[in-house]
Amino acid sequence: MKFKVKPLAFDSLGVRSTATLVEVCGYRVLVDPGVSYAPRRYGLPPHPLELEKVEKLRSIVHDEALKSDILVISHYHYDHYDPKGDFYSDKLVLLKHPLENINFSQKGRAHAFLKYNESIKNAHVEYADSKEFKIDEELSVKFSPPIPHGPQGSKLGFVIMTVISCGDFKFIHTSDVQGPMTDTGLDFIMRENPDLIFIGGPPTYMEKWRVDIEHIEKAINNLTSILSNVKAKVIVLDHHTLRDLNYKDRLKSLYDKARSLSKRLITAAEYLGVPVEPLEAMRKKLWGKE
Repeated sequence: MKFKVKPLAFDSLGVRSTATLVEVCGYRVLVDPGVSYAPRRYGLPPHPLELEKVEKLRSIVHDEALKSDILVISHYHYDHYDPKGDFYSDKLVLLKHPLENINFSQKGRAHAFLKYNESIKNAHVEYADSKEFKIDEELSVKFSPPIPHGPQGSKLGFVIMTVISCGDFKFIHTSDVQGPMTDTGLDFIMRENPDLIFIGGPPTYMEKWRVDIEHIEKAINNLTSILSNVKAKVIVLDHHTLRDLNYKDRLKSLYDKARSLSKRLITAAEYLGVPVEPLEAMRKKLWGKE
């Protein structure tokens, strides 16, 4: 059985994204084909190196999306989908419901995307929340119920997690659960018990500013449970977490726990065997402001 998971664009690779290509059972499934950047960080605009990396990885995601059979959109933030993309035509597109369990801004984006993008109009679109799609006898693509984008009651709305199964191997892409920070997110992951998991981690860079310490601690506790109880030996922790240059210090207890269990808690860049380059978090240094 062929089951290949490849991160295409992630924060540890220099951009805001969780774009992931899964080659499985003769199909190509691309989860969250979006790439973006922070317009301001530390009061600074993106450095030219960031913009160069955005264009490079956006091109890679675009090319891989064109060649994919199935596209998944977990929610309507620009680092997770491309509203102007020309690659949706003739694909099975499994997306977060545009009207249910969605906040105001994402509902507007979803409406514009579905109404005005000619490529998505020519796609086979299915709303995926809480559903399972049997692609063939072996391949299944399953989705969680809507999970808060962060803590319970988050104003950022909801996301759906993606579970791709073929044979006896199972992969989960959590999108922006930020830990997860909720018991519903944790319970879903524990029930699915994946062999490999890519997790959008907690935004420690916003701690005491936009995110309460208690919510960060909740995410850490839930991640500890995941490390201790799921069978995955490799857990990729990335996205919001990599916007903090000191994430390994803040999450030291998680790395200690992973080592004690002989598991690998790594970034998408480390999964690929390339240098970790969190360019957004490095913006002060890149602009010579440190």
